[in-house]
Amino acid sequence: KTCPAVLAPSVGDALTFQGPTGDILENFRINATAANARGVVIASWNFSPTQPGAGVSLAFNAIINPNSYGILITGQSQAIIRHNAIIGSVSASGIGMQQGPTGNPTRATIAYNEIANNGPPSTGPISGASGIEMIASTVVNIVGNDIHGNTRFGIVGRDDSHLTIDSNTIVANALNGVILCGPDANDPSTATISGNVIDGNGTYGGDGYNGVEFYATCAGAQVVQGNTFDGNSLNGIYIGGGSLSLSNNTFSNNKNGITVNASTLSSTSVRLNAFGNTFINNPQDGIFAQIDSGAPHELIVTIGGTQIGQANHFSGQGFHAIGCLAPSALLLNCPAGGNTFVTAGDNIEPSCNCNDIFHSGFGP
Repeated sequence: KTCPAVLAPSVGDALTFQGPTGDILENFRINATAANARGVVIASWNFSPTQPGAGVSLAFNAIINPNSYGILITGQSQAIIRHNAIIGSVSASGIGMQQGPTGNPTRATIAYNEIANNGPPSTGPISGASGIEMIASTVVNIVGNDIHGNTRFGIVGRDDSHLTIDSNTIVANALNGVILCGPDANDPSTATISGNVIDGNGTYGGDGYNGVEFYATCAGAQVVQGNTFDGNSLNGIYIGGGSLSLSNNTFSNNKNGITVNASTLSSTSVRLNAFGNTFINNPQDGIFAQIDSGAPHELIVTIGGTQIGQANHFSGQGFHAIGCLAPSALLLNCPAGGNTFVTAGDNIEPSCNCNDIFHSGFGP
């Protein structure tokens, strides 16, 4: 589709696609500055989620300072969004995905874009806007993007969103770099997060925020492997619901590397299997495990193992390599000899009742 070099309508959204289409848009600039205007809207026919959706490819475009979403994808629509700059939304997220019907989700590949500085200034945990926001039955591949400076989250997925997040740089967002699951219990959303740089998130301050958070309502199985988490203001990862397979990540200079917490809000038992990770210079704990008083579900944690590649490595934590808080004795599965503790102070807090050797100083 041929478009002017610059699209800046005085009223309404800049571009809207409805129903079955196969459009390709490349090398244009959009400034959708009218009240509530969105840059590009990709929607089902008549904006009904039960109707066939549009299919659009966007590449090498600049969507700068739209009043609302830079790109909004709804219903049964599908999009390929690559090599774009989506920057400075005034009131909403850079990319939004909504209203996917069960069985026919909204789908997108979002690759090699800069998605930055979207949303109004953050004034707290429910303000601002995100880089990429997915709500209600979405399937998304998020690959190789630079996601930074957004005034709420870098990436948020909830209400049956299923994400593959691979090889992105997710840094300096106001709250969490990535957060999964919403306010409703037993959210089936899932994510596979691999090969990303997730650093310096939580710039808003307060009590701190996380590189990645799996909220308490999560009920699905998550995978996090081969990422770096550095300097996030609270935890590298927080897991409050569902299960997490965690392997070959590096956690440094976060307040805690990981917090795993069975709380009164947790929808399910909270499970963590942590193998082959490295924890360096986190000011509090490398891994912190907590069960809240009155929590309705179990906390089931395995840290390390004796097979090749399973040991976690701890060096220079401020409090403990592995710390715990529980209303009664908490038993973690830490196989004897299954972790490496490098420096004095990298120990296992006695209340953890971990069945590894207790290290009060240097150890193998």
